Amino acid sequence: MFPLKSLGIDPEALQRLAQDYVDALRCELEGIKQELAAQRIMLGYEYGQVPADVTPHDPRVLPFVTVVTVEGTGNSERVNLTAALGKTVTKGHVVNVGSAKAIVRFIQDKAVERGVDYVLLPGAAIEPSWFYDELEVVEAGEGKVEVQVLAQ
Repeated sequence: MFPLKSLGIDPEALQRLAQDYVDALRCELEGIKQELAAQRIMLGYEYGQVPADVTPHDPRVLPFVTVVTVEGTGNSERVNLTAALGKTVTKGHVVNVGSAKAIVRFIQDKAVERGVDYVLLPGAAIEPSWFYDELEVVEAGEGKVEVQVLAQ
């Protein structure tokens, strides 16, 4: 090792100075961590929190596509999308491709309350911005209903 004292440098003073810089960097990093935590909380309030048990959408996985057909007045058909995908639906859309009104219900397995019914006119689409596990399509009294579901 090179003798620092021969250069007129006090090794203890150099060590204290280095420790002061390390302490200052630690303090600055802690402040950055706190800022990031505050930003995460703010974004959570603005965009909603993703539950930890929900697998996020993976764009590399092809969507599950099916057409739900319901015939007869008041009949319904329920599709378990979680069973088809292997996870809770986080993205997708539902389109009425038939010529009659359809009533669509998005069902969450863990939900305490029943979901809201959506009336889909022919040619109309819904792009849900919430998580759901099952989809129920009900015939609305106008004849055969065909609803296309794309879920990821």
